Amino acid sequence: MVEGDKMNTNQFNPIELSEQISENYKRYLTTTFEVKDKQLKKRLYDQINAYPFSKGPYIETTPDFKKGKSIEELIKREDLSHEFQLLNSNKMPLDRPLYLHQERAVQTISVKERNAVLQQEQGVEKRSAILFPSLIIS
Repeated sequence: MVEGDKMNTNQFNPIELSEQISENYKRYLTTTFEVKDKQLKKRLYDQINAYPFSKGPYIETTPDFKKGKSIEELIKREDLSHEFQLLNSNKMPLDRPLYLHQERAVQTISVKERNAVLQQEQGVEKRSAILFPSLIIS
C-alpha cells in the first residue's frame, strides 16, 4: 500500500474479524456475570483478558472439487427423471454443476442400478449424492 492510500474497509480481513469476535466474547463474559467482590472481579477480568479464546483465523486454501454435469444435463441425458425439474429453485438451480463424485453416484445408482458406498473426507457434501438417486427409486 502506498503512503496516503486508504485501506478499503469493505474488504474481508480475517485477522481483524478474529480479534473482534474474541473481544466481543470477552466483553460478553465480563458483563454477563456480576461479581460483587472487587478482588475476585479483578482476578476474573484479568483471567478472561489473558486467556487466548481463539488461535485463528484459519484459512483453508484447498482446491475446489472437480465439477461434473449439472442436474439439467443429467435430465437431458435421461440419467435423471424429468420430474427433477420440479426441484429447480434459487437454492438448487438445475444448471449448477454437481461435483464429479455426486454425478458418479447418480450414474452408479440410477443408470447402472447398482448399490454404492460413498466415502469422502469429513465436511464434504455427500447428501445430494445420496438424495438424488433415492428420489429416483421412490
